[in-house]
Amino acid sequence: MKFVVHATSFIIFLGLLVFNALDRFKGITTLPNITVIDYPKQIFRVKTTQFTWTEMLIMVWVLGMMWSECKELWLEGPREYILQLWNVLDFGMLSIFIAAFTARFLAFLQATKAQQYVDSYVQESDLSEVTLPPEIQYFTYARDKWLPSDPQIISEGLYAIAVVLSFSRIAYILPANESFGPLQISLGRTVKDIFKFMVLFIMVFLAFMIGMFILYSYYLGAKVNAAFTTVEESFKTLFWSIFGLSEVTSVVLKYDHKFIENIGYVLYGIYNVTMVVVLLNMLIAMINSSYQEIEQIMKRLIKRYVLKAQVDKENDEVNEESPRNAPFSSFSHPVLATGAIVYLVVVGDHDGVVTCFGMKKGEAVGSDVMYEIEVPGPPTVLALHSGNGGDSGEDLVFGTSDGKLGLIQITTSKPIHKWEIRNEKKRGGILCIDSYDIVGDGVKDMLVGRDDGMVEVYSFDNTNEPVLQFDQMLSESVTSVQGGCVGKDGYDEIVVSTYSGWVTGLTTEPIHKESGPGEELKINQEMQNKISTLRSELEHLQYKVLQERENYQQSSQSSKAKSAVPSFSINDKFTLSKDDASYSLILEVQTAIDNVLIQCCGSHSTTLHFAEVNFPISPTVQELQMCILVGDELCVFSSRSELEHLQYKVLQERENYQQSSQSSKAKSAVPSFSINDKFTLSKDDASYSLILEVQTAIDNVLIQSNDNFLLATYRCQANTTRLELKIRSIEGQYGTLQAYVTPRIQPKTCQVRQYHIKPLSLHQRTHFIDHDRPMNTLTLTGQFSFAEVHSWVVFCLPEVPEKPPAEECVTFYFQNTFLDTQLESIYRKGEGIFKSDNISTISILKDVLSKEATKKKINLNISYEINEVSVKHTLKLIHPKLEYQLLLAKKVQLIDALKELQVHEGNTDFLIPEYRCILEEADHLQEEYKKQPAHLERLYG
Repeated sequence: MKFVVHATSFIIFLGLLVFNALDRFKGITTLPNITVIDYPKQIFRVKTTQFTWTEMLIMVWVLGMMWSECKELWLEGPREYILQLWNVLDFGMLSIFIAAFTARFLAFLQATKAQQYVDSYVQESDLSEVTLPPEIQYFTYARDKWLPSDPQIISEGLYAIAVVLSFSRIAYILPANESFGPLQISLGRTVKDIFKFMVLFIMVFLAFMIGMFILYSYYLGAKVNAAFTTVEESFKTLFWSIFGLSEVTSVVLKYDHKFIENIGYVLYGIYNVTMVVVLLNMLIAMINSSYQEIEQIMKRLIKRYVLKAQVDKENDEVNEESPRNAPFSSFSHPVLATGAIVYLVVVGDHDGVVTCFGMKKGEAVGSDVMYEIEVPGPPTVLALHSGNGGDSGEDLVFGTSDGKLGLIQITTSKPIHKWEIRNEKKRGGILCIDSYDIVGDGVKDMLVGRDDGMVEVYSFDNTNEPVLQFDQMLSESVTSVQGGCVGKDGYDEIVVSTYSGWVTGLTTEPIHKESGPGEELKINQEMQNKISTLRSELEHLQYKVLQERENYQQSSQSSKAKSAVPSFSINDKFTLSKDDASYSLILEVQTAIDNVLIQCCGSHSTTLHFAEVNFPISPTVQELQMCILVGDELCVFSSRSELEHLQYKVLQERENYQQSSQSSKAKSAVPSFSINDKFTLSKDDASYSLILEVQTAIDNVLIQSNDNFLLATYRCQANTTRLELKIRSIEGQYGTLQAYVTPRIQPKTCQVRQYHIKPLSLHQRTHFIDHDRPMNTLTLTGQFSFAEVHSWVVFCLPEVPEKPPAEECVTFYFQNTFLDTQLESIYRKGEGIFKSDNISTISILKDVLSKEATKKKINLNISYEINEVSVKHTLKLIHPKLEYQLLLAKKVQLIDALKELQVHEGNTDFLIPEYRCILEEADHLQEEYKKQPAHLERLYG
């Protein structure tokens, strides 16, 4: 709607410009050498500099648009504002309008002062009979006697330029039209080609201009016309000849100098052929080619420019979502409303809101929000139920980043929540949804893929409620899921693609066959062929892997080998879990992970990898004896074949060890090794030298300083591509969490990912709060901008967009996921108000915001109102949680003693019911306590 209003306003403004010149369309009656006055003593310039009512309306319109541009410049910042060329055009156009009206006003002031002099000192009724001072007499002259620097002349020239720029501003809306859009887009896309053409054009133009000037500069006054006799005349003649406005006689001399005249004819002819026939036609061909290319993709570009124009004018906040958060999901679906097809465009953002837009076919009305729907988490995927919207055609299935699943009926009037599945098993976020009848009951089942590798199949009962039928865990996050018949006719399958590119199939075909005792298991020929084919393919792949490994080793050991750092991508997610008030860090790599180093609030930790140890060998030695200590024997090898035999035995023993370690009966033991270390101060360079020596090869060394609040290294098992960590933070302590990810690739390389821990890290955005709670208030006032106070809020609280909103005043609501307290944030330019029922939240905000303001040397006036009732209220919120955790810890401590009594006595009849209940629920209590071992410590600090 804002886009339509803006376009309408600008069209009215253009109408005012046309109406202001309407009286001059048929010509003017006052010639430049004639003056017209209303009464004998009136000065002519007073009449010509007066503002009409249309000019006053134009001035008001210009001031309003300039205010809008200044506001946009303030909100977006100079850099973002200048990057959009239309903003530069708007600001320049409005500045020229203001300069024109300013010059016009100065001319009016000067004419008014002259009129005041005449009214005060001239007694005669006719000014033509009076001799006036020159500075007063000037304002009675007709236009033909005005000075070139007269303010009114400058005003009229600037006004004309501004009018041209104003009408060229229509080009911003032209791409939305299917007729004019391709032409303008084509011109815009050929700017580079036009620039290249202009370089060639200027080179040719300068060459002929200077050459013709040098040829005819000696014949000033000796030519039929003044063409080419000066640089200015040479420029004018050649420029207008492009359009056929120069004469052939421009090269003719009055004297009989045929040699010069013939050279002039030849050069002038070559210039016209080069410019008109070659260069201009080449430019036309370039533009025509570009236009045809644009016409082929016209519809897609039209839609793109329509949406771009709307978004630019509405300051839509869709782009404010951070790429670190879950991306928004969208889809469109046609419904019938009031006799016309209306496309419902549904968009889900990272704040847990699903927005429904309405768009009519052939008419962009996407700026009208039909309604918003709050869902239990940030929606990551939206899909039509059963692929077609269900029985009503309006059912929408959504999945959230915290693993919840739901169904909403999207109508043209209001949304209807039908069902919702909570994530009771704490599984991963939902990335993809599909519908397919995999069970075979005639009703399409719902296939769900999660980012923890879980694939789920939901069927629907008689009440259309989803029921989990099957689930399968994969080792990587699922990026796409689809149902169909792929491998064998008659057996439905689920095809799944994962993050690293694997495609996995889950089939309904039986893969196990059973036989009774004494019965022979018969395998048909088809199965035997399949088994033999798989075996041959596996052997072929193993052979290729060994061959490629040998080639790589040979190339890496070559003297000409070049080492390059391999690149790899990391799929990471750092989100706050509302259920247990902890952060979940998920790291996924397309290759196996070797180790991950987690470090927070310190820069003194690093990981050193030693991939290979090379011993230098003198190149002058022809025969080399190698001594190797094997067990207690010293073996001497004088030939390379014996050494290769030993290497083969070592590799064979290593394979045997790996096979035995993977056996179910294998017992794992931590190997012991000794370290020869030395930490000494070097006097020469005043530094400490740390020497570490081990009897076996060193894999990595972790150097740690006491400045780190968190430092941990995770060694991953073989073929691990996904790692999920749970991290608990303490509000008031903030910093940066860094994850150093090292994959199992050669040469060794590492990537660093950074995640910001906010001061109020356990707070989560919500849409409603309880305003009846006792609240403490923190008020900040000072000379700070809206962008600065917004950056402070972004620094303190999660889930706040980094880009400042377009509104002048913003309100955000937050809820503490650990204590269930709440926070209300209201801020604008020069003022910030924060309300919370937890006084600790107010204290943290005061300290952090004071530090941030001090860094920017901004003086803050801080005032706060403490509500004593809020302390009791917060303790009431904490008391049930604390009591439950204390009771849980007490029950867990009693379990071992009660089990011992049960073994000693043989039964539990002698125990009171409370203790018997503890024994019956022992496994559940221990499991719950194990999930949150430090929950009690977090509650009492």
